[in-house]
Amino acid sequence: MKKMKRYWERLSFARQIAAVFMVLCFVQIILLSGISSQYLTRVVEEKILGFFQLTVEQAAMNISATLSGYEDAANQMILDEGFLSDMYKLQAGDEKSELKAKESIRGKFRTFMSYRPDVRWLVVQTENGKSFCSDRLLIDSLYQETSSLHKKYFEQYKGEESGIRQRDWIGAEYYDTQGTSPYYLFTYRKKLFDLYNTKFVGTFLMGINETVLSEICTDAQISYDTNINYNFIINEEECVVTHWDKKMLGKDMKEIPSWAAIISSPLDNHKAVVLDGSKKFVLIEEIPKTSWRMVSVLDNSYILYEIREFHSKVWIISITLMFIMAFSIWIVSKHLSSSVKKIVNTMREVGHGELSVTVNMNSEGKNEITIIAEQFNKMMKKINEQVEEIKISGKKEKDAEIRALENQINPHFIYNTLDSINWLAIENDQDEISEMLSQFALILRYQINKSNEMVSIKEEINYLDKYLYLQKVRFMDNFEYAIDCEESIYEYQIHKMIFQPFIENAIIHGYADIHHGGFLQIQITSTDSENIQFMIRDNGNGMSKQRVEEVFYSKGNSESIGVSNVMTRLELYYGNMYHLNVESQEGKGTVIKIVIPKISSREKVEN
Repeated sequence: MKKMKRYWERLSFARQIAAVFMVLCFVQIILLSGISSQYLTRVVEEKILGFFQLTVEQAAMNISATLSGYEDAANQMILDEGFLSDMYKLQAGDEKSELKAKESIRGKFRTFMSYRPDVRWLVVQTENGKSFCSDRLLIDSLYQETSSLHKKYFEQYKGEESGIRQRDWIGAEYYDTQGTSPYYLFTYRKKLFDLYNTKFVGTFLMGINETVLSEICTDAQISYDTNINYNFIINEEECVVTHWDKKMLGKDMKEIPSWAAIISSPLDNHKAVVLDGSKKFVLIEEIPKTSWRMVSVLDNSYILYEIREFHSKVWIISITLMFIMAFSIWIVSKHLSSSVKKIVNTMREVGHGELSVTVNMNSEGKNEITIIAEQFNKMMKKINEQVEEIKISGKKEKDAEIRALENQINPHFIYNTLDSINWLAIENDQDEISEMLSQFALILRYQINKSNEMVSIKEEINYLDKYLYLQKVRFMDNFEYAIDCEESIYEYQIHKMIFQPFIENAIIHGYADIHHGGFLQIQITSTDSENIQFMIRDNGNGMSKQRVEEVFYSKGNSESIGVSNVMTRLELYYGNMYHLNVESQEGKGTVIKIVIPKISSREKVEN
């Protein structure tokens, strides 16, 4: 295993890709073969048998429609009042009336058969046994003799109480031979009654060429090879009505050992049986409006042949695709390997100290390799630029260090100096100066410590209180101030000194030229479960709408740098989650409302 691993690690990038691809293709073919031999075999078999069943059902419907067409046409002719009148005349016995009746019937028969070329003959027989026959292949005569086949059919109908149906279809039988072609006909037989008095008038026979049925059966075959698939029709006595093998016509299927059990027991649609020594699928379908059934036999070898054909095509396609994809991946991997080698070789040169080298890629594309090469070249360019900058800055490093030491002021020096001044003020009983210095020292410490961090609202209020105290002293007590805040929001976090520029702007510009009576109110409230509102209200000079737009809503305002900076900070910290509203009237004062989202101390830690 270790040898295999070492051998794999020594292979080139292109060979590794090609090897992985070939293994995956081989696994894919094995899996595909296994799936196709199980799942796809079953699917193909079900599809073929489903199509087989659908074809047989359609053929049964076609046979039913064909028989109904012949039957309807015959009934239209023989149930006509004129036709029954001719039958009465034929039966009467008068020679003259009999001839006229035969001529009338012959005309009707000729017209009927001229539109139906598959009808070979039409025959009628009266109740007293007189008959008239019209056979299209015999000499047209009023005295055509009744064939033995007709006589047999008539004999079966003697006696109305015989139990034979008033209409039925008789299976195909041999009729005669014309030249070298034998004629097999199936027959429609019907008893004729006078509908006015329900009197039996006679019997009608219509002989139709058996090829009408055999062609429908042949067209319904999946394969024209009868060793693979063939169809035939049986009647209710299980005797063959039509068959591709004419020797089978009229045979009783129950007397054939291999068929006896199949015909007598119902079969499932896809049930296979052993017939003539091989596995076959047999489907028996009822023919609507008749007592006949259509039997279809499909050899299992046809299904196996289709499955083998499918498997062979899958194998051919899979192997062809495997070779095409293997060749394609070899070309692509070779190109990628060449590009990677260029980058690796360039990196080796850089490792040996040659910083001016670059990766030369001929491709104009934007794939991952070319992007890596471009980024590598940009990186080397920046490194070279920084090396030059380091060389230049090295010369000035000592001067910069000296200048930085000279300009550096330790914050503790400021605190200690302010503390010394404070004690000096105390010694000279300057309590107000001492208080101012103390407040200023605290403000300075607040501003410098933890720069740019978030603080609680309570801390910010303490800072604002000290800041307003100093501003009040600075402006000779020309204004008073009040800070109101809900205790429930003391611990919510805000950014340090975010509102101080607004307050400073209100003091400096709002109370300019006002020597007394000023009042500045700062109110901090919770508007809902998610937001806090800071309101700054003054009764100072106020501003016009145009001035409000310039100071608070115009970007890049150079006249109020503090307000512009804090607006930028609000946008940076809260994005579109903060809202600013400024209302001002000249001579009456200004109200500034800022709404920001609530941030708890826990959210501050997580951020």
